Order: sequence, then C-alpha cells, then structure tokens
Amino acid sequence: MSTLSRLAPHLWINVACIIWAGNMTVGRALREHIGPGMIVTLRGVVSLLLLVVLVRLLRSGNEPPLRKDFWRLCFMAASGVAGYQGLLYLGLRYTDAINAALMNSAGPLVAMTMAWLALGTVVRPVQWMGALLSLVGIAVILSGGSFEQLKAIQFNVGDLIMLAGVVMWAAYSVVGRGVMRSRSVLSVTAVTSAMSLLMVTPWGLWEVSTATPQLTPAVWAGLAYMGIFVGVGALMAWNYGVKSVGPAEAMAFMNMTPLYAVLMSTLLLHEPMRDHQLAGAVLVVGGSLLAALGPQWLARRAAPESPS
Repeated sequence: MSTLSRLAPHLWINVACIIWAGNMTVGRALREHIGPGMIVTLRGVVSLLLLVVLVRLLRSGNEPPLRKDFWRLCFMAASGVAGYQGLLYLGLRYTDAINAALMNSAGPLVAMTMAWLALGTVVRPVQWMGALLSLVGIAVILSGGSFEQLKAIQFNVGDLIMLAGVVMWAAYSVVGRGVMRSRSVLSVTAVTSAMSLLMVTPWGLWEVSTATPQLTPAVWAGLAYMGIFVGVGALMAWNYGVKSVGPAEAMAFMNMTPLYAVLMSTLLLHEPMRDHQLAGAVLVVGGSLLAALGPQWLARRAAPESPS
C-alpha cells in the first residue's frame, strides 16, 4: 500500500475538522436569529436533498437489506446526526467558544474509552499519552498561555450539554465502524440523515410555534453552509475515516478543529499567530499524530529487519 493510500483516511478526517471549525463560528452567529431545533431541521433538509441526488447518481446495488442494520442505523441517526448536532447548537446558546472547544477536546479520550469497552479495541499507552498531550495543547491555546486565565474559566449548563454531545458523537463513531463494514459511506450517511430529519423535525416545528425565526439571507447562507459542507461533506469525510481506521484513531484528530479555527483567523482575517497559539498548535498536532500513528510507528520499530 502506498504512503498516500495509508494517509488518505487521515486527510479526510482533517477535512471534516476544517469544516467543523467553520461550523462552530456559524452556529454561534445564528443563535440570535434561529433556534437549535430549526437549525438542525433546516440543515437536515438541505443535506438530504443533496444526498438524494448523490445516491441516485452513485448508489451501489450490492448492499445488504436495510433491515439487517436498521436498529444500529437508528442509533447512529439519534446519537451522531440528530443528537450531537442538536446538543452542539443548543450548548452554544449557553456557553462561549472557549468552553465549547474545551468540551470537544475531551472527544479523543471518550472515543478511546468507548472503543476499548464496546469493541475490545486495544488502546496503547502511547495513544492515551497522545490524547492527553493534545488536550494540553488545546488548554494552552484557549488560555492565552496563562494558567490564571485557565483557572478563571467558569463552566455552566451549556458545557454539560456540549460534553453530552461529545459522548454521543463518540458512540456514533464506534457503532458506525461496525455498520460500515458492509455498507458504503454514502449509504450510511444518507440513511442516517433521513432518519435524523424525522427525529428533529418535531423539535423544529415546536420552536416555530413558540418564536418566529429570523430567516434573513445571511441566515440562509449559514444554513446552506451547514447543510452542504457540514451535513454532507464533513459527515462523509468523517465516516470514510472511521470506516478505514476505526473510531479511536479517527477521534485522535478531533482536537485539530480549534487549531484550524485559529489558522483560519490568521489566514483569512490576518490576525497574528501568537506564541502561545504556536506552542499549543505544536502540542495538538504532535499529540494527534502520536495517538493516531504512534502504535504503527512502534510496531515498525519493534519488527525484526528482514534479511537482505
């Protein structure tokens, strides 16, 4: 297998993280105009329309009947597509970007624990070390390099909501690995998106009955970004990565999301890259690579050289 083929799943996982970096910003921008139930509902409609077109063009006919994985697909729709996204946008109404990023940075540790408990995945000490190193890097970036500022962070109910969402996303990834052994990434993404839309629509309709959403052109642009790039692009990229390398290895890169947000600010808004951000970035990248690729590197080091 070529180096590019081995790295492709990790590249797609990072594509998902780049898109999610923008999703955090857009989600916070929309919270004053539209409720979280309407966000996930309208975003789901946009995503499903695009997925229907893709399925009609690219669908493979050699997959098992839907009933074979029906309940696992329902769980994925409820936990990852509806649950995680709904809790993300709901949590952003009560907390700020710093706290939200801190809660999300627990994702790799949660996923490794779940993969170990549910799938019997062997998690090496080097992977735990990498996840912790990445978590420290996030703390350095968000604290401005000041321990006093880190201690001053106050947690609230929004943070608990965000943490519950991270647990749901890890569960989605763990279950998805098993489902995608016999199903394509496109099929799983489309089916779970359709199921999740049925689940969240009552929430969106209830919000409309209690408050009128402000559907301005800017709001529709934000929903289009969420529906096309987050709901289809990032989800398919992530599912491909999970199918290829497993949930624990995929989640090792989840902490790249806030780092990409910093890089976007530097490149697009011309905000300076500060020393603490650079130091944190080194820790995040190093920790993510250590958690994802460390076991493979150690195995190659330990393997006896073949005689020439």
